[in-house]
Amino acid sequence: MALSRQLQQTAATYQTLQSAEADLNALLTTSDFNQLTIEDGVFDITPSLTVRWQQHPQLKAAYLQWQLKRADVDWKRSLTTANPTLGIEAGETDHETVVGLSFSMPLQIRNSYNDAVHAASSEALAEEKRLMALKHQWQAALKSSLNNYRFIKSQWHSWQQRFQDRQSASSQVIEQSWVEGDLSTTDYLTAMRQQLDSQYAGIALQTQYRLAAIEWLYRSGELSKALKLSPLSQHTSNAIGE
Repeated sequence: MALSRQLQQTAATYQTLQSAEADLNALLTTSDFNQLTIEDGVFDITPSLTVRWQQHPQLKAAYLQWQLKRADVDWKRSLTTANPTLGIEAGETDHETVVGLSFSMPLQIRNSYNDAVHAASSEALAEEKRLMALKHQWQAALKSSLNNYRFIKSQWHSWQQRFQDRQSASSQVIEQSWVEGDLSTTDYLTAMRQQLDSQYAGIALQTQYRLAAIEWLYRSGELSKALKLSPLSQHTSNAIGE
């Protein structure tokens, strides 16, 4: 029964792995995820709340969108200003030099552009509010991911100190006691099952620890840098050039 249970868990885990690899291939800018080397040091980070929000791609895009809306307001406001034109003409008539001045002032009777300025201003204000909302959400998520990473990291290190180093030695003692007859088969299977449960717990805790590190790197906008991924724009330009 224990073997069947392990085989079922292994099959389920392998299926999850294949799904994760497919998702990763779809997200990476490289052609194959096997080209990506993730070192253990990536997960051992020292997060803080001092990161700049401008480095997060989503917030940076929202900021640029707001700046575009502001520029659109300035442009449409310039259309409401009448720009006078001054012209100078010079020539000769009957051996006389003639200089003429012309002045024109456009009259914006048909279209004052005030409605366009008002509409553009409303759009710019909406983009600014959207940016501020995203920033507040980002700050809350960053703080939450920071606290989560610190807590899970401490739990993971505690498990390593208490159980990881004893796993191999405990298994050998249990095996030896069963071989020598000091431990019944039932007690042996129970003890080994407890050993496996402890290993599963350690694997699950390590997974949570690594996911918490990735979550903070994503929230802080440093994930691509930590994984040493080249910018997406570079691959896009190369694809266009090809």
